[in-house]
Amino acid sequence: MILPLFPEMINFYRSREVDSAGPSTLGFVLQQLNTLKRQVSQYAVVSPRFDTILLGGMVGSLFSFLQFIASPIIGKMSDSKGRRYTLLATMWGNILSTFIWVFASSFSTFLLARVVGGLSEGNVQLSIAIMSDVTSDANRSKALALVGIAFSVGFTVGPAIGAFMTRYNASGISVGGGVFNPFSVAAGLCLLLLVVETIFLYAYLPETNVVKDKKETPGATTELKNLAVSADPQVTARRLKNASIAHFAHLFLFSGMEFSLTFLTFELFSYSAAQNGRLLGFIGIFASLIQGGYIRRKKSLEPLNDLSLANQGVTTCLLSFILLAAVTTKRPALLWAGGACLAFTSATVVNCLTAYCSKICDPATRGSQMGQFRSWGQLGRSMGPILICGMYWFLGKTTTYSVMAVLYAVFFAYFGGVVKGYERTLSNANKSGAKKVQ
Repeated sequence: MILPLFPEMINFYRSREVDSAGPSTLGFVLQQLNTLKRQVSQYAVVSPRFDTILLGGMVGSLFSFLQFIASPIIGKMSDSKGRRYTLLATMWGNILSTFIWVFASSFSTFLLARVVGGLSEGNVQLSIAIMSDVTSDANRSKALALVGIAFSVGFTVGPAIGAFMTRYNASGISVGGGVFNPFSVAAGLCLLLLVVETIFLYAYLPETNVVKDKKETPGATTELKNLAVSADPQVTARRLKNASIAHFAHLFLFSGMEFSLTFLTFELFSYSAAQNGRLLGFIGIFASLIQGGYIRRKKSLEPLNDLSLANQGVTTCLLSFILLAAVTTKRPALLWAGGACLAFTSATVVNCLTAYCSKICDPATRGSQMGQFRSWGQLGRSMGPILICGMYWFLGKTTTYSVMAVLYAVFFAYFGGVVKGYERTLSNANKSGAKKVQ
């Protein structure tokens, strides 16, 4: 809900705090940016309009870096305390974060809201662990696809609702000593939804992390047995490491592009929050259709299938970088073509890598291992927005996206090698008649 609001929110706090007398957190940050701008002005002309992009990238990176710190802790907590207890605890953190946002009349207060939210963000991670707990090997991939579909639907509806709610400006209204900002109505609706969700989870969500005897799935293949818990722990650890590195590299570049997209439209086309909401809604709807149709039909028992689907998403992501680098005010159609490629990527790469890892994890420590995997992704997501937005601020859109396309081409080659290596390993094991993949 908050994503399309970022450009206007940053501009609101800039106009409010730069014009005010006295020191402020945002004023200090802008002062440092101006100092940096004077130092680099001999190499490039940095537009003041780009300051909004860099500030947004800093906030996005901070949020994801805090998730990088919290994800392993949340994962271990869910293994020891239970999924239900941990999810409810993180929901209370989200409620507190959104409550602070409702009354965030200053940039420092808004920053505090993002800090609390980043440290308590565990919904997706825990949802995946819960789905893995209650599904068999045969239907886990399709069940995890439901998590991806839910995320895509949220990505469709949330930004559109958030953008729509900015029509209602409650700025300046005081309630209980707190003062509303122009985005308080959107934040208030978000708070209401979180409270309703928490009540629902408290009433209906059972504990799923329990020790139980699982019957072996009749359709389980030799490949899956080889990748299960009985496999050499060093082999499993190596595969998880490769998947984590891929998760980091992909999200490092993808999140930078994803986060800078609304700022690109703000710079080139002066998009409002509502227009950004429509663009993100298009991406979300397309991703939902891909998840519900193509991905669920293609999902199978074998983990290798997940890697192959992820590789398709990596290919379309590279194409989206190329298309967005070529976007100009005279070629807006390329923006939507790039958005379509982003939708396919959103529906495949992270979801399929997650499904793959969930299949090779030890069920007894699944929460912890999935937390480590997600943590690597959040590290990439924490670095991507600030570095990519910094390049955008310094070099402009075309150069930034071109450099990102080259870097992603390197990752494309790396990930293709991972998939090919995996195929060779399984092929050699089948030829030798081994019962385990060495």
